[in-house]
Amino acid sequence: FGQDSAGRWTVQDVVHQWRAINTEYGTVGSVAYLAQMSALFDWSTVPTPVAPMGNPSVPVLIVGNLYDPPTRYTWSQQMHEAFPSGSLMTWQGVGH
Repeated sequence: FGQDSAGRWTVQDVVHQWRAINTEYGTVGSVAYLAQMSALFDWSTVPTPVAPMGNPSVPVLIVGNLYDPPTRYTWSQQMHEAFPSGSLMTWQGVGH
């Protein structure tokens, strides 16, 4: 998220979004939002292309979460297929 968002938000953008989040989610939501966004303003970004796929014979560890809608478990399975010499560990947790 930091690489994609660094330098794309102005202070005005963040304050506007913070007010909307504060109205909808209250203090907890707005503090979490500020914590996340404050890190982006200091994120050192080097504009380079995305690295190519690595060597599929690398023995990687892929951790898949069964109950995380933003990162589907099927994606972990597909990644394991792309790196057949790696291992797939399944976590039966909830959330990201």
